[in-house]
Amino acid sequence: MKSDMTINDLDKLAALITQERDALLSRWRQQVRELPSARHLDIPTLNDHIPVLLDELADAFLSKSDQTIPEALSDGSPSAHGLQRLQDAFDIEEVVAEYNVLRGCVHDLADENGLNLQGKSFHIINRVFDQAIGLALQTYATQRALEVQRRREEYLAFVAHDLRTPLSAISLAGRVLEQMLPKGGTGEPAQMLKALRRSVQQLEGLVSKVLDENTIFKPNSG
Repeated sequence: MKSDMTINDLDKLAALITQERDALLSRWRQQVRELPSARHLDIPTLNDHIPVLLDELADAFLSKSDQTIPEALSDGSPSAHGLQRLQDAFDIEEVVAEYNVLRGCVHDLADENGLNLQGKSFHIINRVFDQAIGLALQTYATQRALEVQRRREEYLAFVAHDLRTPLSAISLAGRVLEQMLPKGGTGEPAQMLKALRRSVQQLEGLVSKVLDENTIFKPNSG
């Protein structure tokens, strides 16, 4: 009898989330707008894929799946939300917070309708939301890492161009000056030119080393 009641409650939860989805989203938006990055977003942008997530939650209650969180993460569900929130300038803490706010809204809705999220229903809601959080954070972190890599490459391109060009000019000027000095000269001008050549070679070596290290650590595009 307890099992039948649990199954019936899961069906009720699925129906409740489907019927009250718009109200649930409105309650969620009201709370999420307290996050700094969400205050000026319009409703479609703020919602993003959250309505789809609620549909997934309702479907999970209906299917009464015993899938574990690691199994859910390995399914490779859509993770575009993390990319969208990065574009919306959310901090990573805000990405987690908005999901937990929605989790709390679902709990409140269930309580208001006399349904307790415990046992299997508790497991299902945590699986769905933890999967969504994990995938969003993975996408968010990956995109941030790619952005850091892109900026590093741009900076090193600046180093290669804006340092190598004047170094080449200095080296050329040094060679011209050498030709203007008497052969075998050992005076102060000759010593200064020798020091100049040595400094240019050292700087060229440092630039080459930085660029070589960037090539070694650059992720494969494929």
